[in-house]
Amino acid sequence: MNLFPPQWLSHPYWLALTTPILATVLAAAVASYLPIANVSLIYLTAVLLTALHTHTTPAILCSLISFLTYNFFFMSPRFTLEMIHQEEILTVCFFLLIALVVGRIGGRLRQQMQLLHSNDKMLHHQLQLAQQLSSCLSQQAVLDCLCQHINQVLNVNCQHYPPDSLPPLEPAALSAFQSTAQHAQPCGAGASSFSQSPYLFFPVQGDSVISVLMLSAKTEASPFPPSTILIHTFVQQAEQALRQCALMNSLQQEKMNNEREMLRSALLSSVSHDLRTPLATMIGSVSTLQAFHQQLSVDDQQELLTAILEEAKRLNRYVQNLLDMTRLGHGELKLERDWVTIEDIINVTLKRSKPLLQHQYIHVTGVQPTPLLYVHPALIEQALFNVVENAIKFTPKDGVIELQTAQQEDTLLLSVIDEGPGIPEDEREQIFDMFYTVSRGDCKPPGTGLGLAISQSILRAHGGFIEVTASSAPNTGATFVFHIPLPTQQPIEEPVDGTDSDH
Repeated sequence: MNLFPPQWLSHPYWLALTTPILATVLAAAVASYLPIANVSLIYLTAVLLTALHTHTTPAILCSLISFLTYNFFFMSPRFTLEMIHQEEILTVCFFLLIALVVGRIGGRLRQQMQLLHSNDKMLHHQLQLAQQLSSCLSQQAVLDCLCQHINQVLNVNCQHYPPDSLPPLEPAALSAFQSTAQHAQPCGAGASSFSQSPYLFFPVQGDSVISVLMLSAKTEASPFPPSTILIHTFVQQAEQALRQCALMNSLQQEKMNNEREMLRSALLSSVSHDLRTPLATMIGSVSTLQAFHQQLSVDDQQELLTAILEEAKRLNRYVQNLLDMTRLGHGELKLERDWVTIEDIINVTLKRSKPLLQHQYIHVTGVQPTPLLYVHPALIEQALFNVVENAIKFTPKDGVIELQTAQQEDTLLLSVIDEGPGIPEDEREQIFDMFYTVSRGDCKPPGTGLGLAISQSILRAHGGFIEVTASSAPNTGATFVFHIPLPTQQPIEEPVDGTDSDH
């Protein structure tokens, strides 16, 4: 049976009673071996220990008990409290003086140690909260993190509510909540106003009150209210995190607006040539028909009308591609997939690239037959055209651009190999960044730095990617490799005669 619970042992007056008893037992054990004056040092040690671990009053009590037991058991006449020698009075005065001095010093040291421990503990909690808040990117995440931290550290229930909400509370507590929201001052238990409330309400402020914290005791036995100083410290950290989130969101929004405007301008600039070319052909053909329709033969007129129709279709396709690429840049593009062969995409790209060739040649090689792709044909065509156009720009006259196809497991590889000056290794990742261009002096016309970025985005949207490597000969050309995922199943051909495919 445990007669002395652990909390008794930590009581200062219990220590003041037990240390003289232990000193008496020890003194009795060594009294026959030491002079009687040395025995008093054992009691003095008990007084010192009590003074260092408690405060002045228990130390004085310990010194009185130590003197009485020392006088009763060890000073003559023994087993009486009678004092017949002058040095006995000096001994009790010495014990009391030691108790006063050491008790006061020990009390101050203990208070300082407790203060240091408390500050260290608070600093640890602050660093822990700061680390958790550093990963919060929204106001809701910051408030949730703050409440969770308060719950863990202070062992209370903490919730947050918007200042204009009406939480399910009794009228008195609801008045305290509204007062906190309106005046940005703590209200409720432990505060100067509404102190009779079973809840403590604490404001979280920005330019105004952003949220109101509601704290309540977890159980009836839990200590409540908690330290408002610690809560105030945590709230200040959360308010700083909220300001940083607001600043980051503002900068991000500003960046998005700038990029949106740059993307709009760059897209219009990058396709201006493709838009003007069919328009010029259509205008010339219509002008010819209008001015010379009587002199032109029927075949010539039909040829001009066919050219107008083809260029109109081409212009319509460019406009649609432009809209698709714009939506792709904002994550709004819906891929309208269809079954197509890579040969069809290459053939359309070759037709679009023919007017750009200046005594360069394009050779197509690869495996035959290639499997069907399930992609957005117009977007893959645009991605390939952007890369081929880039290759034509940097390939010298009489140079050769090769298009090679190959299959690697469940991926179709389409390589575009040019004979240009190549791309430095440290720039092969950056060339796919928006508006980034490789510096070549003024030997080549400047580009918008958008074509390769759009091509990479298109391939990413299909689950693939584009990588660039060097050609086999150093500093001669670059190789762009399209990685296009193949569908897991190929389309099933329906019977031509209308009969069941199983027969």
